[in-house]
Amino acid sequence: MLLQSAGPIRLADPERVYFSPGRVNLIGEHLDYNGGHVMPCAIDLGNTFRLASRSDDIVRAASGNFSRQGIYEFRLSDIERLSPVSWQQYLIGSLRTLIAHGAVFPHGFELLVEGNLPGGAGLSSSASVVTGYLYSLNDRFGFGFSKLELALMAKEVENRHIGVNCGIMDMYAILFGREDHLVYLDTQAITHELVPLELGEYQLVISNTNKKRSLQSSDYNERRDSCELVARAAGKPLAELSLAELDALGVSELARKRARYVILEEKRTRQARAALHQGDIKAFGRLMDQSHHGLKEEFEVTGRELDALAQACRDFGAIGSRMTGAGFGGCVVSLFPKSELSEVLARVSDHYQADTGLTPDHYLVRAAGGTSRRSV
Repeated sequence: MLLQSAGPIRLADPERVYFSPGRVNLIGEHLDYNGGHVMPCAIDLGNTFRLASRSDDIVRAASGNFSRQGIYEFRLSDIERLSPVSWQQYLIGSLRTLIAHGAVFPHGFELLVEGNLPGGAGLSSSASVVTGYLYSLNDRFGFGFSKLELALMAKEVENRHIGVNCGIMDMYAILFGREDHLVYLDTQAITHELVPLELGEYQLVISNTNKKRSLQSSDYNERRDSCELVARAAGKPLAELSLAELDALGVSELARKRARYVILEEKRTRQARAALHQGDIKAFGRLMDQSHHGLKEEFEVTGRELDALAQACRDFGAIGSRMTGAGFGGCVVSLFPKSELSEVLARVSDHYQADTGLTPDHYLVRAAGGTSRRSV
């Protein structure tokens, strides 16, 4: 049963343990809802889920990251009458979505989730949690949903229950990730190719600006609405347009600028795939830099902190550095030479702190496998 002590809430004798990673998108930002291609990977930071069965219909759940909120207890028969708050929304949204798709829970369970992903940093902490709930419950109760079905359900949870108008990229990368590969995802066909990420002498580094954002209160939905307006005028997904077709639409200058970013980012993402297949990691890095420039000047979703940190990374040796995630705060992702990396990142931190007054956090990560069961 779930026990609460002076320390973190713990689950005694879990029957099964699962891990659901975060994700970082290396290029193709804001293309997942514009019919384009994206290139994320799962990372070796994420959330661990410890699950045990009960003989009644009671669910007892807790989040180690919100341990002061204690244990959340309810009956499955009351699921539609609950008014969840905070982390509880992700669990209840996941349960309601599974049930809506035909899942029948024969009994209750106890579940503890805890992780090391920074929230609000653009590393898909919420998608990691939702995907982990869906995957672990699907596996434990034998519902038989495929990974693709789980990805679509996770998107449904985010859209309907959390209020985030996101695309499918985050959940898809979290479920389909493979070690040392990027997921080159066609967001229209919802199919993917695993592209080897052979970094050699370079290290993938995620740097958190520590400028917090809330995706719900940011301008994310506004950007998406603008893109969808242009797509409706064109009669096809925005990522399929050419610049000439865009100019012929006669849309507002602001809408044209947003759409121009999408069209060019789709081109950059295709070029990035080709660069990796050719083993040209430096060309890939240059495309990352160009992507950040477009996000800054055309899509306008970076801001002072992201721009300052990405520039500091470039100034101190990164061959490519760009914001990742929706923007308006969060993280930049960079490719650094491995040589003397600790000293280099210390200089990046000093420079960024002098510029913004904020202290960044750096994470040395690798492309990792997707959500999985870690033990029986």
